Amino acid sequence: MTGCANGGDENATPIDYDKPDASTTDGSADGSAGDAGCVPKTCVQLAATCGSAPDGCGGKVECGSCPNGQICGGGGTNKCGTNTCAPKTCVQLEATCGYVSDGCSQAIDCGKCQSPYSCGGGGRPNQCGCVAKSCAQLGASCGSLPDGCEGKVDCGACPAGQTCGGGNAPNTCGGGTCTPKTCSQLGASCGYVSDGCSQALNCGTCSGTDVCGGGGKPNQCGCTPKSCVQLGASCGQVDNGCGALIDCGSCPPGETCGGSGVPGQCGCTCSAPNASTSCSGGVCSINQCDAGWADCDGDVVNGCETDIRTSTNHCGACNNPCSFTHADAACVAGQCVLGQCENGFANCDGVAATGCETDTLNDANHCGSCTKVCDAANGTPDCSGGVCGVQCNPGWGDCNASVTDGCETELTSNVHHCGSCSLDCLSPAPSNVAQAGCTSSACAIIACNPASYDQNGQFADGCECIDDNVASTCGAAFQVPPGTLGLGASADQAGTLVPTGDEDWFVINFSGQDTCGFHPHVTIEDQSGTGAIRVDVATDCAGAAIPCSEGGTSVGQIEWEFTFDDTCGTNLARDPAKMASSPTTVYIRVYATAPSTTCLPYVLHISN
Repeated sequence: MTGCANGGDENATPIDYDKPDASTTDGSADGSAGDAGCVPKTCVQLAATCGSAPDGCGGKVECGSCPNGQICGGGGTNKCGTNTCAPKTCVQLEATCGYVSDGCSQAIDCGKCQSPYSCGGGGRPNQCGCVAKSCAQLGASCGSLPDGCEGKVDCGACPAGQTCGGGNAPNTCGGGTCTPKTCSQLGASCGYVSDGCSQALNCGTCSGTDVCGGGGKPNQCGCTPKSCVQLGASCGQVDNGCGALIDCGSCPPGETCGGSGVPGQCGCTCSAPNASTSCSGGVCSINQCDAGWADCDGDVVNGCETDIRTSTNHCGACNNPCSFTHADAACVAGQCVLGQCENGFANCDGVAATGCETDTLNDANHCGSCTKVCDAANGTPDCSGGVCGVQCNPGWGDCNASVTDGCETELTSNVHHCGSCSLDCLSPAPSNVAQAGCTSSACAIIACNPASYDQNGQFADGCECIDDNVASTCGAAFQVPPGTLGLGASADQAGTLVPTGDEDWFVINFSGQDTCGFHPHVTIEDQSGTGAIRVDVATDCAGAAIPCSEGGTSVGQIEWEFTFDDTCGTNLARDPAKMASSPTTVYIRVYATAPSTTCLPYVLHISN
């Protein structure tokens, strides 16, 4: 046998190491291709509403555009919104292969891997890598051969009597023969390659920018140039990794290449007080305020101008003013703090949110201070000007002007404080009052002095009616005038009917009954104004009424008189027949025909 039938066939199809490796453990949006069973994800599954995104199977999916006024990435990765978004490059994302999201709106292609590496082949998404294969995976039982990752693996020796490569296949034991090939015969200029029988040949290394397989051909030195995207460059002349410069474009107005401090990136720089900033198109934007500061006026020029740790209008956040009821407010470490209360108010509930809620000038439960509670026996406590007072219950008074004991004085029956603290029924007592009292908060006469009477029921004038001491019985009648009342004589007698039901009795002796001039005449003058006083005239205590000369009787009269008729003229003898009926002694009963609430004074006028 002149050679191995299956060993190192020059016409064998070479392995395409640039084909996406479907065996990658992470077949997601890392730019690695999946196997035939990989199902690309949709925009809905990726929660993408705009732009393009890695589909999880080595490709990308287009998800549309945003409405006017919004940008893709303005609301988050592949989401529409109005915020600004700065896309990242493959370099910034540390991605060396496959599709990866730029963090805003696009799936960017970070290139392919050079043989024998694949994207994600080392288990890291969007990183070129390779997992060395074992003898069993390679179907080798002896000798050494390339491990698929620029190294080699040793698979042992054959039993005695057998040779490695003699089993009709490279690196298999058998009794046959195998002729190994050289690197030159295999057309390999670098890396490990199988000699077709039993050994992995080291065909050398590459120099300069070339790498083994770098041109896309296994075991051949070469260089695959990188694109501007792969290099993370958006402007200027950039080395493509193979010793040549490529033009990555120019920058928009307001920006320069490297202006943001990153080579190959368009940008500009700016600064603002108390803030970190970014610049795009010559326009400065605030990215983030320093701790404790905020941009409350929206003006980039003055940056984050508001100290939200101390500002009472923007405490802890913009437009969060500190305000408390009846109190000053302060902002301390970004928290609203209750300050000094207004005069007359206090924070009695201890809750800052309610401020100084208590009116200590007028609140009886917090009078003058939070702990002062006004109390009042027999009354309702009140507070005025921060001083406790009391509103007394009906029938009680604060006569000692001390709120300590409340309304200590009973006013309905207290003779010294009757109805009010200032009314003393005995200071002074009304005239002729022997005993005064207080009844239902009003001064009242309990007893009058002897011969005095309270006829009108008025306390102010006391016992205003004085008894005239005239006898109230006929048997003890008072004589008026003393002796007899002769012809041409007259007399007046004053009196008072008191108390109610009183009557006065008088006896009068007239003389001259043996002459024609005999003319007894009695008139009662009612000074009470009631018109209720009357007189009865009798000749004795038996009550015999004296006939009037004109007829009728002398009962219930206001005037009584007796005269002879015309037959008894001057110098004529008096009619002897009338002498027996001539009233020489009469009894006068003075009385009232109806009860009265006033004194009943009168004057009795007597003449002959």
